[in-house]
Amino acid sequence: VHEFSQLEILIQNLKQRDSRSAFNRVAFPTLEGLELIETADIIRCESDSNYTFVYLKGGKKLTVSRTLKQVEEMLEGPVFFRVHHSHLVN
Repeated sequence: VHEFSQLEILIQNLKQRDSRSAFNRVAFPTLEGLELIETADIIRCESDSNYTFVYLKGGKKLTVSRTLKQVEEMLEGPVFFRVHHSHLVN
């Protein structure tokens, strides 16, 4: 009985997590190593062959060694939209 109530509490906590929780981060491989980025900080992504430029709030730009298709799969969800074959926007 005690374990069941802990499970209920865990489920409620997961439902109430804010939009900037750990579940809303993505690790991008860059030349400097892995960069852990909040998805809410991503403005747009632009394809450049086998690389993707990720534009962030504050004017920062990452060069990610993944195709836009791979980045799109990493950012699955209703927040990101492919507006063009080489552009993904938040």
